[in-house]
Amino acid sequence: MKLPCLSYKKGFFTVYVLFLLSIFLFFITITQIIINSKIDFFKNTQVSTKNVFDLQILDTIITTELKVIESYSKDNKILEINNFFDSDINNNKIFLIRRYEDRISLGGYTIYNDGENVNYYNSLIKKLEKGIENIDIHYVKK
Repeated sequence: MKLPCLSYKKGFFTVYVLFLLSIFLFFITITQIIINSKIDFFKNTQVSTKNVFDLQILDTIITTELKVIESYSKDNKILEINNFFDSDINNNKIFLIRRYEDRISLGGYTIYNDGENVNYYNSLIKKLEKGIENIDIHYVKK
């Protein structure tokens, strides 16, 4: 009669151990999920902080450029904002100037992707002769 009693205690002990292991695994899983979410939150915070820093740099660049444009317009050096980007000091259109070294605008801008071998003069003169009013030219600070 002792044998059934021993097997009953072994079965109870086995169920008890399995129950404790499942609780232990459950807490490990929950802890891992919490740690992963904290790490993701930290990474997202770092990325957003970097983006805010980049935006602040862009904001300072834009505000300084706007101050320069406003000072030029107050001094009557330029009549329109377009002239600030596409005209040089002698009021020539910088994309029509043949020499690469002379293609710098009032504010120190030059044509984006402009290289020494690129000749905008002939193609833009043809477009202007055809009567095309809007020519898309992108500028970058030199």
